[in-house]
Amino acid sequence: MSLTVISMIYIGMELGTGDQYSRQTTSSENLYQPVSITNFQPPKGTGAEGEFLKRPETMIPVSERKPVSEIRYAAFGSSSTWGASLKNREEECYIWRLSDLDQERGKNLAIRANGPDYPSSCLSTMIGDDHFDVVVLEYYMLAGRDLLLLAQRVRERFPDAIIIILRLWAPDRIWRNNNRKHKVHKWAIKHGFKGNFTHDEDFKKAFLETAGDGWNFFGDAKFKNHAQEVTASEVGAYIVSMPFNEQADGPGGWLDIADHFLANDSFHMSDKGHFWIYTQVKAIVDRVGVPKSPRVGEFSVIDQCHNWLMTGTLDEAVEYSSNGSIVQMPNTKKFSLEFKDQGTDKNWILLENKSAKVVDLSLGYMTTGPPPSKYPVVEAKRSDGGSFILSPDPSDTSYGDKPVHITRSVGVGTIAPRTTLRIFFNSEEESEWPFRLVQIMMTPHDGN
Repeated sequence: MSLTVISMIYIGMELGTGDQYSRQTTSSENLYQPVSITNFQPPKGTGAEGEFLKRPETMIPVSERKPVSEIRYAAFGSSSTWGASLKNREEECYIWRLSDLDQERGKNLAIRANGPDYPSSCLSTMIGDDHFDVVVLEYYMLAGRDLLLLAQRVRERFPDAIIIILRLWAPDRIWRNNNRKHKVHKWAIKHGFKGNFTHDEDFKKAFLETAGDGWNFFGDAKFKNHAQEVTASEVGAYIVSMPFNEQADGPGGWLDIADHFLANDSFHMSDKGHFWIYTQVKAIVDRVGVPKSPRVGEFSVIDQCHNWLMTGTLDEAVEYSSNGSIVQMPNTKKFSLEFKDQGTDKNWILLENKSAKVVDLSLGYMTTGPPPSKYPVVEAKRSDGGSFILSPDPSDTSYGDKPVHITRSVGVGTIAPRTTLRIFFNSEEESEWPFRLVQIMMTPHDGN
């Protein structure tokens, strides 16, 4: 894949790490204002002075810029970008603030409970003929699951686009003495506090008085992410970091930051958090500018994908057995394909590779963690021979013992050109919840 690399700068506010954002500030109000891009200097100690500043920014002359009212935005990410926990996501999500609430000019392509692996495989299906000038990628913990490939495909399609990678955090990433079993959110629950603990003054007081020392971010990773940095370097992207300080107390401490940026569940971004992201992205766009006639490249990979997790709508091109149905998962706004006969070979889907190339086939299904899972171990058997085991546990171990209900993608072989394939699903054990299929991905096989 041939890529055009443009400018990159690291935009961040690592409070407490440098003189510019020292803890001598007496009011937290100023800590959450937009970063001044024009006068921005990387905080000392971040590595930004050399590691991230690969080359000067490419500035579009004002006379050659697209009008602000015509700039098109796209946002890829998980629950926070989607707008989980917001009271009015259609008005409060950062992507629609950027487009002045125009949902045609601003596309929210986030998929809850997902990482970048689905959009990286299915980008051409997801965006179709849409053109975008600014693309935001919100993946932190799961950045290693093909964030680079997603960004490369975005750059291939939109050579002149501004690409921005978000680096967000929540207290579940703060551990005591690098021990996954001792996390802030578990400490809160153990001591009788509810999910909104980051907004509870009693929690803050109790934590500061009794929790003790030795708490740090994600095993002392200091709010870094190698996959994000490699991606930014490869495609010429910006990294926008949510403010972070490993010190808990005082104005600008992580307790104060979480209170401001996080929603009532102490995990997703609040309305104020979305507004802050909006100001950061807008500051970059206003500074750099978008060309009046940006280039649009051709996809080197045309995928065939289906995703009904958020819509409950499965394309008619995918057939499934009569005992299957698309249902809304209890207590959620997500949908899955479920089968009534979990322990038999009556459960199937029928797929067609309409292209003239061999395609890789992957399936996305729901999992829970930590083990034991609420879902069963499932055997996926192909009509042309071969079988694959679909594990009910998340493939990513970074969640540790945090309860999660997310998707997992597993490759189940290839499909020859212009042929059909039937996949049978047989649950190998009884489980609390039935097997739930939510995504189908067909992408050209390597070497074709």
